[in-house]
Amino acid sequence: MNFLERLNWISILGVVVAVEMQIGNGTMSIAHMFPAAWIPGIQEAMGDLGSIGALIMSAGALGRVPGVSVAST
Repeated sequence: MNFLERLNWISILGVVVAVEMQIGNGTMSIAHMFPAAWIPGIQEAMGDLGSIGALIMSAGALGRVPGVSVAST
């Protein structure tokens, strides 16, 4: 079985969105990774990306039946 086929992409996207939102609202510190002048721009971008990711997750879940991961033919 291929490694990529076994990944749950919704769970991975959920973790990425959570990290983006935490950086965006300032609850996750990035001060030790970037120069101070960059931090406001990075936080703004991460907040925007987190919102976009949440919209993508919501759109992907629209119309799915709980417990069904493969469309029936």
